[in-house]
Amino acid sequence: MIHFSFTDLGYVYMLLIWLIAPAIGIYHARKKNLNPYFWGFMCFIIPLCVFAVVGIRAAGEPVPAMFREEDPAAQEDGQQAERPSVPEKNGTASRS
Repeated sequence: MIHFSFTDLGYVYMLLIWLIAPAIGIYHARKKNLNPYFWGFMCFIIPLCVFAVVGIRAAGEPVPAMFREEDPAAQEDGQQAERPSVPEKNGTASRS
């Protein structure tokens, strides 16, 4: 499970983002004669979605087994799939 360690300053930053982003969206919507309520709401929700997507998996945390790509033939035999070779900058392939 992901463990978040927010400081008080982190909450202040999030609050500022959620207050400033809708204000900018409303300003530009009024300037372009668009619905300011819709764009204010969208600018409020989109940062929340971005924080959620970024926070799904911490950097360096292994990918859960259910999301790993595996070879179907290897699954039938009960073997683990081999990792594909990754080309290096000089054009040769290496195994990890």
